[in-house]
Amino acid sequence: MQLIPIATHSRALACVATLLASNLAGAATLTAATCARADVSAKLASAVPGDTIRVPAGTCNWSGDVSISGVQLVGAGNSTSGTIITAGKVNITKHSSQYTRLSGFRFSGTDQHISAGGSASAKPYVIDNNYVRSDVSGLAIQLRANGGLVHHNDFFAVNPTSNDIFNIPTDGDWSQAPSLGADDASGERNIYIEDNTFTNISETGPDGDM
Repeated sequence: MQLIPIATHSRALACVATLLASNLAGAATLTAATCARADVSAKLASAVPGDTIRVPAGTCNWSGDVSISGVQLVGAGNSTSGTIITAGKVNITKHSSQYTRLSGFRFSGTDQHISAGGSASAKPYVIDNNYVRSDVSGLAIQLRANGGLVHHNDFFAVNPTSNDIFNIPTDGDWSQAPSLGADDASGERNIYIEDNTFTNISETGPDGDM
């Protein structure tokens, strides 16, 4: 089990936000025709690392999953009038040179919603401003790689739960060099979990067990 920093207003949040903004220079913004998985997948297929894919409001089923790496996938907001995903999972793979971001979705189904993995040395993933239903079958979210930022999400259990819904089985261990405080000068080595809301979840501490 690795030590996971849980902080508020960290260097990571400011650093990654600044770099995400700078990455937009020269990158394209593509807009899917609808929130349907086929339309989103079509735009993802034509995107290159650094691009932003915007997904309009609507209610859609993503069964079969959606995969992203090195791009920003941005919905129309996590409210009931935003981009609602009723089924299916987003698989995030860290990219060697670009941040990967998932933002602005309402995941309302009862299956797993988000899985993030890849090389710990690749550029971080950012998961922000999503609604994540958490009384699900299995895990609502799984972070399988160090180097990421999860902030301003709403983890909400419609039916109160004590299940393990937030899992972090990375390959970090105590034999590795320390990465806390000044040892993470870039703000990109650890998983930072900041300013999220947990409702009706009795086990709010992320589980770092293998």
